[in-house]
Amino acid sequence: MKLVLPTGGTPDEETYYQEQAKIFNEKNPDIDLQVHFIASAQYGNSVSLMFASDDAPDIIRMNGSIPTKMTISYEKGWIRPLDEFVTEEFKNRFPPNFFSPGGRLYIDGKLYGIPFNDNRETTFRPLYVNLDILQQFGYSAPPKTWSELKEMSARITREGGGKVYGMSSTSSPYLDVINLYETNNGRYLDGHLTEGNFIYDTQTGKSAASNPQLVETVKFVQSIVADKTFMPGWESVDLTKLYQQFAAGQVAMFIGQNWVAPEINRLNPNINMMLAPMPVPDSGRKGYKAIYGVSEPFYGITSKSKYPEAAWKAIEFFSTPEFHEGWYNVVQLPTVFFDQYKFEKPDERRDQIARQILDGASVDLRVAPYPTQKNPDAEKLLSGIMANAPKPSLNELINMAIIGNKDFEALAKDYDKKMETVIDQQIEKLRKEGIDISRDVLIAPDDWNPAENYIK
Repeated sequence: MKLVLPTGGTPDEETYYQEQAKIFNEKNPDIDLQVHFIASAQYGNSVSLMFASDDAPDIIRMNGSIPTKMTISYEKGWIRPLDEFVTEEFKNRFPPNFFSPGGRLYIDGKLYGIPFNDNRETTFRPLYVNLDILQQFGYSAPPKTWSELKEMSARITREGGGKVYGMSSTSSPYLDVINLYETNNGRYLDGHLTEGNFIYDTQTGKSAASNPQLVETVKFVQSIVADKTFMPGWESVDLTKLYQQFAAGQVAMFIGQNWVAPEINRLNPNINMMLAPMPVPDSGRKGYKAIYGVSEPFYGITSKSKYPEAAWKAIEFFSTPEFHEGWYNVVQLPTVFFDQYKFEKPDERRDQIARQILDGASVDLRVAPYPTQKNPDAEKLLSGIMANAPKPSLNELINMAIIGNKDFEALAKDYDKKMETVIDQQIEKLRKEGIDISRDVLIAPDDWNPAENYIK
């Protein structure tokens, strides 16, 4: 029997999966597991076409915000429950609370997804720091507050003589704003895990692009720009070029995604790099960056699979510490089984970076409630809101404010007015379709404390 798993990743990752598929097939001679690698940009469209044909996959990837994320795959009827396959023994392989009934692996009380990536790792956005540069300018540790970040980076740029810069923006300044803002997040959440496209107030269920925390963050980044701190060309810097400059010792600090760390390490294995937690406002932390569930779904079995039992065997094979450690050796990012690795191929620098990611995440992240925990149809509302969001987008408004030095608060208030109309329209649309939904799905449960993990 043939099983098909479409997935994506680096060339090294593809080689690893193909090698492991061969091992699986040798252990299960009645199964022919075929792993099809698809470029990330084409993944959603390619999988959709597979479902539209007679060649639907058996196993599907559902992590992050990809077009096949679990809630969307559920809406489209692409996936089937896994409860009949998942035993308590299987659950006990994973860290505590990973299979909490109210978590993101479940929809309407049924289990649909199995974890792979560590949810802390995928969500953590570190402050990359070249400690040698900091020490060169008299600093012994990374900045912990916004004023320290501003003072340190401005001084390094000023005294660096055009050879060293204290800080650079990433591929777009709105990412710096969103990452600084979200790490100090209190009552405002991003409704779609898309780096700040739809921010709502969890006490009222209303659009909150103009919330005080975000306005304050935009003004802070505007002040860094006014000081001419960023490396020249920051307005449209290429991310690949940025981490090459960082690896070469031209930039002291930048805010980035954690997957960049292995790339920097490959470029310069001797760099004295630290992945530090995000600095917080001088007034103190108001909250934490939200992750929606202790674990996130990665693998699922499709409703079109003719051989669900065989598909489950493959998922079980992918869900062992041994498989995960092999993947980690290639990709160099920790998975859910990081604490169970035997480290048979030790690499002190690689393992140090992985530990910094997880330690930093424990400082900056907390599990927050997600609307689908209240109502499985909440994803339809969120998808409708995002598809009809006002233009320019919130991200574009942030860039306009930073690059053009415009009044972000005024732009955001106008955006909120337009977004409120969109929310009302989408609620009405779903109600006409017979779906019982309201803004209540955007209002956090009374027992949610933003300073603690919400695990139900």
